[in-house]
Amino acid sequence: MNAPAAGDAPAGSEPGSEVEPRFEELESRLAFLDHTLEELNAVIVRQDQEIRTLQQQVSELVAKLSDLGAAVAPEGPASPHEIPPHY
Repeated sequence: MNAPAAGDAPAGSEPGSEVEPRFEELESRLAFLDHTLEELNAVIVRQDQEIRTLQQQVSELVAKLSDLGAAVAPEGPASPHEIPPHY
């Protein structure tokens, strides 16, 4: 026969007395998981805001780059018979 483990209720004690510590442990774990979930949700919200800001900045940079490319490009299409300047 197995000896009772440490923390087990002795034989003949109330049947619910061994359940109480288990419930307390589960409640403690649930509280920890709830707290962790709230922290992770806050991180996700912050990262979503950062991603939106970065997407806006990238869009603005693409527009500026496009404007710069148009400003630097020659006025019209080059003639197919035109010799490049390095020849």
